[in-house]
Amino acid sequence: MEDTRCYKIRPGEEWPNIAVVYDCPVEFEYGNVDDIKEKISGIFGELGVKGSVEFSSNEAIGSRTMLFRLHFKPEGYESAYIGVRLVAAGSKVRRVLLILPRELEALLGVVESRLEIGEYNPERDLKVRENIPLDEQTYIPYPVIYAVKGLPQVSPSEWLLEVKGLVEKGVVLKYEDLVKQPLKTITVDFHCVTGWSVRSRVYRGVDAKYILEAARPLSVAKWVYARGYDGYSAVVPFEEFSKGLLVLYEGDKPLPMEHGGPVRLLFPQLYGWKSVKWVRTIEFAEKYRDGYWEVMGYHPRGRADFGERFKEF
Repeated sequence: MEDTRCYKIRPGEEWPNIAVVYDCPVEFEYGNVDDIKEKISGIFGELGVKGSVEFSSNEAIGSRTMLFRLHFKPEGYESAYIGVRLVAAGSKVRRVLLILPRELEALLGVVESRLEIGEYNPERDLKVRENIPLDEQTYIPYPVIYAVKGLPQVSPSEWLLEVKGLVEKGVVLKYEDLVKQPLKTITVDFHCVTGWSVRSRVYRGVDAKYILEAARPLSVAKWVYARGYDGYSAVVPFEEFSKGLLVLYEGDKPLPMEHGGPVRLLFPQLYGWKSVKWVRTIEFAEKYRDGYWEVMGYHPRGRADFGERFKEF
């Protein structure tokens, strides 16, 4: 990883079995999977860790981006492996993530002695870059159901939303508090970062500006963190949060549980991973920190119209 600065991320409760993620912006060409395996083997050689590389899977993220997953098995460890993710655009790999599980924490000192560790600055990724070709989305008739941390069973009578952090007033809301508010109906296309979209989805709920009026965030708040009852989390810039909706209804029916009911966030301008389902807490903060997928290199903002899938810097 010569001349490469990596970002050290401690995922915490987002990924409890992972000790550290090293997120490294890179640039190198590849032709096939064997080229990638050879490159990863060379990277670990530079880091002073011997072992073998195994290909696990690859996945198209949109029409131009490919995500590769590999396992690096260090010598002396029977079953544990270091996860490796590579983000490629066209024939170039743009990002390598090294994911060390807790079983391999003993290797942290060896790895970090040969890595240049820097601090990630999300502001660089929020600058819109012009003339970037956008991936094409594939339109499908109905949203795919994702629940990476399971499907929580939360009834409207049990549901609570806590608003906290850098606010003048902490707020706890019940479902009945929201249904009493003026409801806003929107018809939007829903975009998933993996490359599919659904046209003309009708949602009804409470404008996110209601949260801002109730809690009155402090002027220093720049980021908003949302967490669901399932433990999933995401981060959005403050200015994007104000464009969101607390969804109560899909069409004229209560929001189904599998799509985040009784209440989910929705940010139509952002890719779907930012719209936390079964939302439990909303926290306003000054400093950036990663949510669930941001730990794995996904973009701090995620604007669909800008094609913001992964971090660039």
